[in-house]
Amino acid sequence: MVSIRRLRGITAVGAVLALLLLPTAVFAELAKWDQERVTQIAEDFTRAMKDLRGEMKSVKAVTDPARQRALYVALDDVRIMTNTSTLLVNKLKAGEGRDQTFAAWRRLHLLRRDFEENARKADIEDAIMAKILTAGELLIRLSPYYRSEEEAS
Repeated sequence: MVSIRRLRGITAVGAVLALLLLPTAVFAELAKWDQERVTQIAEDFTRAMKDLRGEMKSVKAVTDPARQRALYVALDDVRIMTNTSTLLVNKLKAGEGRDQTFAAWRRLHLLRRDFEENARKADIEDAIMAKILTAGELLIRLSPYYRSEEEAS
């Protein structure tokens, strides 16, 4: 029998995936580059990732080895995403534009995919899931500045 907590976790991960995998119509064309706006969103994303990392570090050890390993791997994904988002912010603050920061943004999206899978396996708590949703929303807000429909295919 599936526990209620596990069912909530599965439902929450499904919501995250639906939010993060919006149809490519959202990205019909590149948004006009706004250095200040992109930098602000990237800073907010970095703060959200740091909050998420702190919350995940506070999770008590579990007895299920598979879940414990998935938590450690998900935490490592968050660490790498935090470092990458910090790199993105630093580049943006240094005045680098879309072309110079595209690789860092793309890396965040690749890491996000790995994190989604590991978070699903880890049966993440509701409080942590809320922080994941916040960070995911901020990453989505960056997407129109970096990706067009042609690139999304």
